[in-house]
Amino acid sequence: MFYAKASSGKLRLGDIVTGYVTAVPSHSEPITKCFVDYNIDVKLNPYLVILTPCCSIGDKTISVVPLTSAKRKQFFKNTNYRSDMTLLNQPHLPERWQEFGEEVTTISEVDPIYTNDNLFIYAEDKLLPKYRVKIPSEKNTFEEFEAGYYFIDFRNISKVKCACVVAEEEENPNYKDLLMKMLSSKILELSIDTRSDLRNKLAFYFSRRPAEDLGV
Repeated sequence: MFYAKASSGKLRLGDIVTGYVTAVPSHSEPITKCFVDYNIDVKLNPYLVILTPCCSIGDKTISVVPLTSAKRKQFFKNTNYRSDMTLLNQPHLPERWQEFGEEVTTISEVDPIYTNDNLFIYAEDKLLPKYRVKIPSEKNTFEEFEAGYYFIDFRNISKVKCACVVAEEEENPNYKDLLMKMLSSKILELSIDTRSDLRNKLAFYFSRRPAEDLGV
């Protein structure tokens, strides 16, 4: 089961939410001794995912990342992923990845590994809209079908400040009213097992050590 059957009544890591504005600055070079052109991309994404650990949600602050439809052709060309794209969320042995059609180069042949380290796939659900996918097929034709997988990219995390993001231990006199507003943004909650998969892949992504630190 990918999603929880019922809401826990609070915001949690991995929740799909809506209604929060994100802002991403962009500039040509670091602003040091002189001014350089920059712009800020402000968006109200239809869907976001919370990446703040459950026990740290509060104090008017959450970390979020856009939830994007998985229209990447390389995923849907692989028939294994069409039936279950969430296979990408867990580590597998190199030989298993090869069975899935992935090209894997690794030192270890006995330890499970991740591919697409920065991505986590969200399963289809009736609360997430379907979309059309069109991929090249044989003899210069195209195959078109409906899909409902979504994904997040850990490289796109942003911080959001919102007065209604509170924790019970903050002892806010308006806690119940703020909680209702906060929960009105919640669309789906992950199951315990799926949230564990997300936490594990996040931990792996941020704990990777570069070759120079390993003395390679």
